[in-house]
Amino acid sequence: MLGLREDQSCFKAGVFSRSKALLGLSLYGIVQFIVFSRKEVPKTMANLKRIAFPVVFLVLCVAGLTRLGIWQMDRMHQKEEMATHLSMLRSLPPVTADGLTPDHAGRRVHLHGTYDHSREVLLENQRKANDVGYRILTPLLLPTGQEVLVDRGWVNRSLGAQDFLAPYRSGGMDDAVNGVVMPYPLYKNFWGGPVTGVGPEGTTVLLKLEPSIIPLKDGTPRLPVYVQADGGTFHNVHAFLEDLPSPARHREYMYTWFALAAVVAALGTWWVALQLGRKD
Repeated sequence: MLGLREDQSCFKAGVFSRSKALLGLSLYGIVQFIVFSRKEVPKTMANLKRIAFPVVFLVLCVAGLTRLGIWQMDRMHQKEEMATHLSMLRSLPPVTADGLTPDHAGRRVHLHGTYDHSREVLLENQRKANDVGYRILTPLLLPTGQEVLVDRGWVNRSLGAQDFLAPYRSGGMDDAVNGVVMPYPLYKNFWGGPVTGVGPEGTTVLLKLEPSIIPLKDGTPRLPVYVQADGGTFHNVHAFLEDLPSPARHREYMYTWFALAAVVAALGTWWVALQLGRKD
């Protein structure tokens, strides 16, 4: 029994000794932390005050660059959805000329009629691959007594021809057109500049696709859409449809903005760490 009590006393003494040691270490750590804080925290706070404006500026830059990346990502998705929608519309059966409206935009159409070359105009600055030329816009008189403006296709700049448009005219009485219904583009203003110009051999040139510039024939009603031909207008005319909206450019911009945001964030974090570690 005596031995057991001695063992218990030794155990309690050991525990008490360890407790005193831990308490001493804790008190020492607290004291050292207080001393360190009194010495270093003011310096850190001073550094924070000194770099507060640059840090806010860096945060705003990263947020702005990230927002630009998100904006381009949204635009990319919009272009993808638009391309899918237009591709679906072009795959549907062709519509007829009766009652064409902007609601039919994107649908294929097959028309018969007679071109009125006397009111033919050119649309300026149109590209085909790396070449710049004109698109020929010609009113097509329909059997229904209406007319529709047809984008017959692209021609190169042939300024030396005696009659610029003569080689590109059908001269027939029954012209067939295969193409896609297109809505007229909307323009807010023309910045005070001219809408028309003079092309080769005095041909009227449109700087913008504005249908009101092309006069009507004896009050013939014109459909509120035009047709972009993809073939069969004339052998010298390159008839092709505009490309579907591509998200590629927006994807490149998105990656660029996100990469810039990451670089600015990394460099900014590195700079802030250096500033906080400075000892004046």
